[in-house]
Amino acid sequence: RAEDESIFSNNFWESPDHPGKALFNGRWREASFDVSKVDMNIGLTSEYRFPYPKEAIRPIKLPFHCGFEGTLSPFFLYRYNNGLREEFFTQSNVHSGRTALMVDKDVFVIRYRHPQLLSKKVTVWMYDDLSKPNAACMAILRCPAAIATAVVGMGVDGSVSSDMYVLQQGNGRVFPTALKRTSGWHKLVFDVKAEKGQGCTMSIDGQVVGKVYTLRSFNIIELGDAGFGSDSQGLGFDDLSIE
Repeated sequence: RAEDESIFSNNFWESPDHPGKALFNGRWREASFDVSKVDMNIGLTSEYRFPYPKEAIRPIKLPFHCGFEGTLSPFFLYRYNNGLREEFFTQSNVHSGRTALMVDKDVFVIRYRHPQLLSKKVTVWMYDDLSKPNAACMAILRCPAAIATAVVGMGVDGSVSSDMYVLQQGNGRVFPTALKRTSGWHKLVFDVKAEKGQGCTMSIDGQVVGKVYTLRSFNIIELGDAGFGSDSQGLGFDDLSIE
């Protein structure tokens, strides 16, 4: 219904009652939908920063770099709490470029799904804040295999340790590393190799913190906080690459 449009951002509505007009953010305008502003194969342009309401496979060319410069593309908003109108980007805590992704007060997870399995190196910079001891903010790789170790992650989880970085292996197994949390930007690297016996080597700021030999490919990347209210507001990510 057009009257429901107020809860959505960056959606056009057309109606036979308003020929030649489109309802955009609550106003009927003398304009039609400009499909050139959206790339349906990849994601959003900077003019349309808000995420698609549904997940779709968005193929990307490798090697790939995502700086979160005003758009979530090619990610989509996987979990959120009434956050479609919130600003997901910050200019105050940026690793490089103009903007970075920030976990806002609604708490959310963004996700990218690749059409094929990948055995690549994934690097992402995460911003940590020691004033958030209960934060639960993670970078996660997933493989659709039906095995317990088909999920690996790195980040922070205050329910496990308030002062150490943590690893995730499988959907429910999270344990602390020997690396202490510090405020600022940190380089998280997942080095995934297809060869048996190699698996996924995980490091933070150049220090190896874990290895999962059984994870040799992935097709899903998730960033953020799925806990809804775990004190992660202000943490964030920047400069994700796949190579």
